[in-house]
Amino acid sequence: MARKESKPQAHVVERSGTSSTCATCRMEIAAGEVRFSEAYGSSDGNWARSVRNARTPKRRDNEDYDDRSPSVEKVTADVDARHHHLVCAARELPFRLMSPLAAFKEPLSERDELNAIMTRKIEREDNIVDPAAAAPATRDEYAGFLARAAEDDEVLLVFGDWLQSVGDARGQLIAVQHALETAKGPKQLGLQEAEKRVLSGSLLMPDAQPAAFLWRRGFVHRVMFDAIEHDKWKPVLRHPSLQLVREVAVSAALPALPATVRVLELGRLARRDDVAAILAGLPGLERLKLHFVDDLRAVRHGKVVELELFDLGAPRAGMTLRTADRDQLPSLRRLVLRIERGLDAAVALVCGTPLVRDLEELVLHGPITPAGLAPLR
Repeated sequence: MARKESKPQAHVVERSGTSSTCATCRMEIAAGEVRFSEAYGSSDGNWARSVRNARTPKRRDNEDYDDRSPSVEKVTADVDARHHHLVCAARELPFRLMSPLAAFKEPLSERDELNAIMTRKIEREDNIVDPAAAAPATRDEYAGFLARAAEDDEVLLVFGDWLQSVGDARGQLIAVQHALETAKGPKQLGLQEAEKRVLSGSLLMPDAQPAAFLWRRGFVHRVMFDAIEHDKWKPVLRHPSLQLVREVAVSAALPALPATVRVLELGRLARRDDVAAILAGLPGLERLKLHFVDDLRAVRHGKVVELELFDLGAPRAGMTLRTADRDQLPSLRRLVLRIERGLDAAVALVCGTPLVRDLEELVLHGPITPAGLAPLR
């Protein structure tokens, strides 16, 4: 009986224990050949299926914007793996392959060639532009549409029609993804396949690792970054598909985020100085989410209407909120606190802070007793 290979939990370059099929070229990867195993989230694993098909569905949190928003699709995923020839991965997935290849210490005769292929691919992707943006006859009209779409999402549909009329593939992607917003059943499945064909047959999909993209009407609407090296993300952030990105979630601060961002979520690795610099470059920011923050003095923005703080607890919540003055967030109307333990004490501490005064809404997530709610009455 053939030995079943274990699935890697991260991208890795390894020797194949059994023969497999390359996910890029669909040709065989021989047993013993060095291959690239790409880890990805799958909704077809045993654990994911057990959650999806459970008798008691996952609780939906109506106070959580991301839970109630139809534009954000949450997937319960297992980690699975797909395999690639090294040369296929170098051509199609250079950012994913780079670190695992460097970590593979066995002698590899084609290592220099693979590095050269990845370098050429990355340099090429660093200069990607949409055809309609590059052509002298259409570039001005393209720029005009893009500027209007940055302020009004409905412009994207007209933009898409125009892009199709000038032969730009992004126009077809806008049409397909717009149709997917309301499609169901077999029609939805057919459109999903069409979406995959458009993305795989063009330069519309950024190559980014580790990250996840949520698309809307031809452009990346939300991008979720893990811990990163800034140099690797510069071409991703400059990719034309991120020109209208609205939401960014990242575990560490990034330089020069697109000015179109309206929702920003920063993890525990973000430094206070980074936060101040990022906020200064996001004039249209409306919602800010912060994890494990203990000092809000760097949080200054004139248009943020919602602040969400994760992983706080008493007395930390009170001390954190006391570091902020109302003048730092003059437009703040909604404060969301997510506290797993000590919510009663945290509420008592935050009620007298400047940020809580004049709020329209204070949202609390966590166990709380009637006595804990008393200071709010």
